[in-house]
Amino acid sequence: MALPQWTDQQVFDQMNSGSTWPNPVITYAFPQSSSAYSDPELAEYAAGFSPLNAAQQPLVQLGMMLWDDLIAPSITQGSVHSADILVGNTANTDGYAFALYPRDGGTVWFSSHHDNLLAPKIGEDSFITFVHEIGHALGLDHMGDYNGDDDDGPSSYQDSDMLSIMSYYGPGMNRGEGLVAWGDWFGADGRGHSAQTPMVNDIMVIQEMYGVDTTTRVEDTVYGFGSNVQGPQAQIFDFSVNEYPILTIYDAGGVDTLNLSGWGTDSLVNLNPGQYSSVNGMTNNLAIAWTTLIENAVTGAGNDVLRGNAADNYLNGGDGQDSAVFSGALPGYDLSYNVFSREYAVLDLTAGRDGTDTLLNIEYANFNGFQANLNDLTPAVYRFYNADLGLHFYTSNNDEATAVTQLNGFAYEGEVFGRSVDGASIPGADTVVVQRFYNQATGDHFYTAGVDEANSLMELGGAWQYEGQAFNAYGAQVDGTTALYRFLNAESGTHFYTADTAEMEAVMQSGYFNYEGIAFYVTA
Repeated sequence: MALPQWTDQQVFDQMNSGSTWPNPVITYAFPQSSSAYSDPELAEYAAGFSPLNAAQQPLVQLGMMLWDDLIAPSITQGSVHSADILVGNTANTDGYAFALYPRDGGTVWFSSHHDNLLAPKIGEDSFITFVHEIGHALGLDHMGDYNGDDDDGPSSYQDSDMLSIMSYYGPGMNRGEGLVAWGDWFGADGRGHSAQTPMVNDIMVIQEMYGVDTTTRVEDTVYGFGSNVQGPQAQIFDFSVNEYPILTIYDAGGVDTLNLSGWGTDSLVNLNPGQYSSVNGMTNNLAIAWTTLIENAVTGAGNDVLRGNAADNYLNGGDGQDSAVFSGALPGYDLSYNVFSREYAVLDLTAGRDGTDTLLNIEYANFNGFQANLNDLTPAVYRFYNADLGLHFYTSNNDEATAVTQLNGFAYEGEVFGRSVDGASIPGADTVVVQRFYNQATGDHFYTAGVDEANSLMELGGAWQYEGQAFNAYGAQVDGTTALYRFLNAESGTHFYTADTAEMEAVMQSGYFNYEGIAFYVTA
């Protein structure tokens, strides 16, 4: 039977125990003896007490830091005699670990009968158990009405550790597949891995309970390969250290980058808040908190799909055949290409959710179901001039334009007119195919939309070599188009094209070119 889909409010109502610490600083400590526990209700556990060992303490401290990053109050280590939260081991429990809410004293206990809790590791059940129990000590409930062995099944589709480490279900728990939100968390090492931070719904709820920490990593932060996150959290956010990341990023400011360049597997990247990415051969393993904006993403050698957010994103696809995904239809965007930097700029004209994105090393774009090669989606036709040869060269091919900038003798003269682009052509306009020919004797490139003229040149052969389709233009003038004028320099045998009326008139008056009429119609 399908489980209900819960709203965010239902998730909050379930996870909020109604108990929080009231002070701006929450303290914790590691007792060294059972005498630290004065509550008689803890006497049984205190009788089996042992202090956290040298392997446990740093990872509990790291877990505290992860929660501290999220909320307005500070969480810091304090004195055993005055700390809010005491953390220790006990032999007197049949369970794995447990913790009390703030109203009940906030103590945290781990069973000393479980070796993995005594030697915890990031990415395994032991470490996320530490983070889970700290969540209880801060006032979070489970994602369902269960506790310990009293477990009668998941509450909802959202009852998954993919969304909340306070759940008993999900891919990390290996329970509830087909019922709750799921991901493939098996790594290339053949092992299953566990979450390493509070996840999207944990962050949503704890920040609603305590307020948002507005000071966490407000500088420009890199997450992933080449991470500049310092301190113990580097074990989580540096992917050269944390090889199998399963986490949610919370960040309070700066221009931030998700760098996945160290992997050759296909990545599916979504920078939108509250959404999940699938990286390093796993699925739904990397999320961004609702209150976080990550501006940039870099991927590696795989065939990657990148989706930006409302910010001005910089998306670098690296090697492979990569795609960028946009939310709207192509006519709602302006696309341009920088022939020198090889970067595409994609501007959302509709005040929609995509902002202005810069793309590098990305071959394809998907606009609301319409996908094409980026090279075919930019309308600009570029013009170059070779003063030594006295000729102009035109191309709409972005890669070719970049290659020409690297040739000696060719000066870039800019985007001189626009072509027809599939998916964004002028409605009702008749498009025509512009064919390109090359004359090796003169160095001239000739462009024609006339079928008879093109066929004639093909039949002539000789000096004119057919180079294929140059681009699409328009066969008649309609609103939004302008004439492209064609000239021939009879002395050099070279052609010149312009859609600029003032330039056309100047060329006519120069005496060097013969006017041959309108070649076809283009956009200005």
